[in-house]
Amino acid sequence: AEWKTTLMKVVRNERYGRGWYAAQPIAPGTEVLREEPQVHVISLSQRGKRCDWCLRNVEHLTRCTRCLYAWYCGHRCQKNDWIQHKAECRGIAAIQPRIPTDKARFIARAVGREFEMASLS
Repeated sequence: AEWKTTLMKVVRNERYGRGWYAAQPIAPGTEVLREEPQVHVISLSQRGKRCDWCLRNVEHLTRCTRCLYAWYCGHRCQKNDWIQHKAECRGIAAIQPRIPTDKARFIARAVGREFEMASLS
């Protein structure tokens, strides 16, 4: 996570416990924290319009050549997504032409992420 530490501070309050509070007035729209998602999926309505890794709306995307389901704006994004996409790629290729729902893909990626994190510890 990338913290904007001058804007926020951690305070312990007897009534509410430990919390994150503004250290100064913060204007609407000011970024105070930036965090990469641990798991994400592109909704079916955005499939083929947005990169599956960086989520950018790009006119020219390339498909994963194995499952033909994931779309990327370039080789770097496809390579970055491979850790999460590898398992679902085999599954999607095996069940075609059926397509899993957004929720099913999200849950599968979340479970896969848990297994990945468990293997690191």
